[in-house]
Amino acid sequence: MFRHHGMSWWPHVLNAGVVAIVLSWTAVRAITVYSQVDAVRRSAITMLGLMVAQLCLGFLAFITASCGDGTLRSPNCRWWSRP
Repeated sequence: MFRHHGMSWWPHVLNAGVVAIVLSWTAVRAITVYSQVDAVRRSAITMLGLMVAQLCLGFLAFITASCGDGTLRSPNCRWWSRP
């Protein structure tokens, strides 16, 4: 399932969670302590935005991979139900 079969996907998911926690803590700390410094505040907000975008891409990749054919249009896709 995971690209090139280098490692399973569980360590990847766990490491992504650890990285998300560390980045969130770092960005929130930078925003609260150095809120007067524009460069630090803008960088922290950009870092949070990129992290959220990366997590959304990861969740979307997981959902599409679990649908069987790699698309959300599969009739057996439990994540995407149509009336």
